[in-house]
Amino acid sequence: MRKAALSRRAARELAKVRRWDRALCARLVAAMRSAAAEPAAGARLAGEWGGLRALRVGGCRLVYEPFRSRVVFLELGLGARRALYR
Repeated sequence: MRKAALSRRAARELAKVRRWDRALCARLVAAMRSAAAEPAAGARLAGEWGGLRALRVGGCRLVYEPFRSRVVFLELGLGARRALYR
């Protein structure tokens, strides 16, 4: 199984979510674990985000980059998709 790593930005966003919605935080962590186990589960992104994948958890998006030995979560987006992919 691959290891999951968080970028600083994603870790900060996850800490914010934990403060105001623990249930959502638990769902996000579960999604991260499933993406680490099966990196191809997320939707493939295109354009300047090519090579990355994204998972949708409720109103959040997890953007990650799968590697051979680990999965790096780069972005945890809350809100509209347009705002996240800018």
